[in-house]
Amino acid sequence: EASSSSSSAAATVLVNEDFGAADTTVFLSAAYKTIATDNSLPLYLVPTGGSAARITVADGALSMTNTRFTIGDKGGATTSSTQPNGSYDLTKPYRIKFTISAITGSGNVQVYVDNNTSGAANSIHGNPSRLLQLPVTGVSALPYEVLIESSLGTATSFIQLRAESGVTNVTIDNLKIEYQ
Repeated sequence: EASSSSSSAAATVLVNEDFGAADTTVFLSAAYKTIATDNSLPLYLVPTGGSAARITVADGALSMTNTRFTIGDKGGATTSSTQPNGSYDLTKPYRIKFTISAITGSGNVQVYVDNNTSGAANSIHGNPSRLLQLPVTGVSALPYEVLIESSLGTATSFIQLRAESGVTNVTIDNLKIEYQ
């Protein structure tokens, strides 16, 4: 009897976020989601230079104005000579996906690996730590699907999502980080 099999296994999902937290305070708490290796640390952090007051979690989406947050970062500012303090092994190919449902202002929406500062070079990867630089004007129609595929990372990596100062609002939903 013949059998069929698929040569592609299901991707390992690291983060699957629907922004179902009651509000921003809950979203940024360990009570909502934690780092897999340390359940005392929240999965999402607002690093130095960011502001939790400029993040709104409501109705199953996250909106940001001129701020940033990290995913899987255990804390401590990154530099060009410091190993990142993250909770993900990103030494193998991975993808980051999310939907932008609203965007206004000017400037860029950015995604970084192993960088929790406002400077692109503040990572052991240097400027390539910026995986995405999407100008507000580059979003042609909504909803806008973002797909980043990368293999840049370390055994202790994390991700940062950032809205530059000119971005008066970006609303995202359906965030997923997974191995390719």
